[in-house]
This record gives sequence, C-alpha cells and structure tokens, in this order.
Amino acid sequence: MADKRGAVWTARIRDAKQVLNELRAGPGPVGALQSESDRARFNALQRRKLQRFEDIVDDLEDLVTDGGPSARELAERQKMLEDFRGEARRLNASFSGSSIPAAGAE
Repeated sequence: MADKRGAVWTARIRDAKQVLNELRAGPGPVGALQSESDRARFNALQRRKLQRFEDIVDDLEDLVTDGGPSARELAERQKMLEDFRGEARRLNASFSGSSIPAAGAE
C-alpha cells in the first residue's frame, strides 16, 4: 500500500510541475495576443491553470506523509510545497497587477 501512496505523491508532483511550467510559458510569440479578446481568453486560461495548480498543491499537502518518507524526504517535500505556495502567490500577484519579485530575486 505504501508504494501506491508514494506513487500518488510522485504523480501529483509531476502534475504540479507541468501546470507550473505552462503558467510560466507565457503567451508565446510577440504579438500573439493582439486583440483584446485574445488577451482576455489567455488571462482566463492562466487563471484556471493557477487555480488547478493551487488545487494540486492542496492535494500534495494532504499526501506529504504518504509512502512513508524518511525525515529528510519529509523535509524536502515540505520545502517543495513552500516553494510551490510562494510561486502561486507570485503568479496571483502578477495577475492582479501587484509586484512581488520572482523567487530568488533581490
């Protein structure tokens, strides 16, 4: 049973990283969002992806101890979740027009 639960953690981490990469990718080529409707569509899609990312991180918080991680692995998982939460806050602020620096920026 522990193997299956550890596999769920691994699958959800993969999901979170994929959605985060999609969020970071941006609109594509310059000028791809020339019309107001294109920008609105893109922003709505990004907000849905951000909500999905936050939902996955919530799931991961419930799964943090699944699979019987060692103390070191548990600390790594908790750090990863903190990093994901910080990235979600930064992205949320960028959608609302606030300015929160990117992770690691001074």
